[in-house]
Amino acid sequence: MKELFIELLNHVNVELNNKLITCELEEYVTKILLNATIISIVKNNKLQSFIAYYDNDEAKKNAYLSMIVTRRDARNLGLGRMLINSMLDNLKGQKFESLGLEVLKTNDKALEIYVKYNFRIVDENDTHYKMIKKL
Repeated sequence: MKELFIELLNHVNVELNNKLITCELEEYVTKILLNATIISIVKNNKLQSFIAYYDNDEAKKNAYLSMIVTRRDARNLGLGRMLINSMLDNLKGQKFESLGLEVLKTNDKALEIYVKYNFRIVDENDTHYKMIKKL
């Protein structure tokens, strides 16, 4: 399964001029597979889309969306919306209070989606917005 994540992330990272994953890709995949909750969609032995988030705050206050990625040829099929809704249902069921994330300022499509889900910008740096959503 690890190879499927590496393959998808490598393609998407190239699309985004290597700005999605700035560390060593295999190391990052190992980290999320070991520590994050992952919901994935696989079709014909190809990873189509996945969402990885951290829900390991013992106080159940703050979860963190690490990444949501969809293969180019699987975009605009509602997979991202389905994954986000599943994640939100899981977090609400666990009684989390908020969900944070960081997004590239240049990722207009992701920003549009996060705004639709009522995330708000709480901080920024040169390249990213930090956003949060109350659950």
